[in-house]
Amino acid sequence: MSRRLIPALAILACCACPLLADEPAVVNPVPDAHPTVKAPIHGVDPQAWVEPDCGCQKEEACQGGGGFYAQGGVSFLRPTWETNPAFFSGTNLNAAGQPTFQTDNEFDWDFEAAPHAEVGYLNANRFGGRARYTQFDHGAGAAFTVLPGNTAGSARPLGLAIPIVNAGQTVQISSNLDFYVIDAGVMKVWQRNKWRLEGSAGVRYLDLEQSYRFAVLNGQTLVSRSSIEGFGPTVSFEARRAIGCSGLSIFAGTRLSILFGDEAQDASLIGGERRITDTESVQPIGEIEGGVNWTGEWGSAQPFIEVAGVGQVWWGAGNASNSHLADRPAGGDDNSIMGLLGV
Repeated sequence: MSRRLIPALAILACCACPLLADEPAVVNPVPDAHPTVKAPIHGVDPQAWVEPDCGCQKEEACQGGGGFYAQGGVSFLRPTWETNPAFFSGTNLNAAGQPTFQTDNEFDWDFEAAPHAEVGYLNANRFGGRARYTQFDHGAGAAFTVLPGNTAGSARPLGLAIPIVNAGQTVQISSNLDFYVIDAGVMKVWQRNKWRLEGSAGVRYLDLEQSYRFAVLNGQTLVSRSSIEGFGPTVSFEARRAIGCSGLSIFAGTRLSILFGDEAQDASLIGGERRITDTESVQPIGEIEGGVNWTGEWGSAQPFIEVAGVGQVWWGAGNASNSHLADRPAGGDDNSIMGLLGV
């Protein structure tokens, strides 16, 4: 598939709507010849979250006619799984050469770059729409030679395996996680004094692929590729609070998506048996984010730097081989939970 989506840090840089700050000092106005009285309803000002209070922002920036915006950046994400077997190692061989003690080993992942970009439009009433694209395409792997008195074996995608690799043989293993996400929908922003609240609802498209390879030098090779393609509703909410008129603010946000689509897997021993599955899938994804933002002014643009912790949970995403730990010969762990921690 070619490519064209939390404790940790994510860095964004671009243009965004300025943050609210301190409320301006109150000045006694000249009495109106025909004054009006706004009576609060049950103690709440009905205009409190309708007309933004610009604080120390420029009024034309806060209450302008709206317009288009674009922003982008890079998050650094580390994938983690409930189970993600790479290979098993066995010791204490019996008379038949079979291990009597077995250790399961998983892939070791680092933080990797995940670029993202967003475009949108807000009108004068702070209502509009936006679209966001996120991509991640990275891998992990290792190579080793089986030590004397030991054995090794592969994971079991769809029940296929290379069960025994003897001492002195060299093994190469690898895994790849490749996905992109597109979110599109409507959004509404409420501004008052130092607070900025933002809600959105729309749809999400996901294309996810995971691969597994276990190769014995001058021997057998086992490969597996699993994929999920889904489409469904997504909702999000974010709250920001300005810190004085410094351009700094703190924020927290969350998003929930439920995707419906297809899940497929293709596993084979090169030159030997091949197994394929294709089923329907439901893919819930939950996300949380929180951190600190600084926004400045540079002509008509507003560059910002954001440092945040990001956490995501992908229920039922499966793992590289879509199999359980190697000591469960049935395999079939397509319901494994995948998580992403942001850096």
